[in-house]
Amino acid sequence: MSILKDSINDSVNFFKNNIKPICLIILPIVIPIEIVSAVVEHYHNDRDTFSTTYWLPLLLGLLLYPIYQGALIFYIVSAITNEYLPLKQYYQLAIKFWFPLFFLYLITSGVVLAGIIFFIVPGIFAMSRVVFSEFYCLLHKQSSSEAFSSSWNKTKEHQWLILKGIVIIYSLILLPYITLSYIIGALSLWNPLISIIIGCSLSVFLSLITIFSFRIYTLDPDNLN
Repeated sequence: MSILKDSINDSVNFFKNNIKPICLIILPIVIPIEIVSAVVEHYHNDRDTFSTTYWLPLLLGLLLYPIYQGALIFYIVSAITNEYLPLKQYYQLAIKFWFPLFFLYLITSGVVLAGIIFFIVPGIFAMSRVVFSEFYCLLHKQSSSEAFSSSWNKTKEHQWLILKGIVIIYSLILLPYITLSYIIGALSLWNPLISIIIGCSLSVFLSLITIFSFRIYTLDPDNLN
């Protein structure tokens, strides 16, 4: 329990101490995605799931996620090693890995989704076993399949620690989000601007999952080489 508590505390402290660069990395890409999503949600009346417009925000997010997520991971590493880079270089490094990261996220999302289909618990369990995959892809330059396998094998020792941490952090983030969304909906205050602000805030706070995962990843000395 001590390792879990210390890891969560370290992750929260890192987040608080680095909130400005984290926002500068995530928001320039997330804000356009949230704007498109808000416009589609509030002004597009066609709810046909086969509509191109309906899928536009999801497709945009899928294509751009590897860039800002990769940049975030490279920033975390640079902050820990105290070897900071100009902001644009984090993006440049992430773009180099866009292809393997994109397919890695397709693989991991498919595994987690399959787990959720067979009840929620297997999906959460699968999530805890693939959280290291992006680190192996970016920091060890492994292919999508190699990174997935490495994560699945290396997380075995810490799977319950990771699982508990993810559940706690997700709960701390999503419960206030759900409560706030309910209040805004009940008061009929939803509008595009509020949707954009809440969506961007959620993306920033969810970086805590990545920070926590990397904290557990560094418990293995081999991963620091």
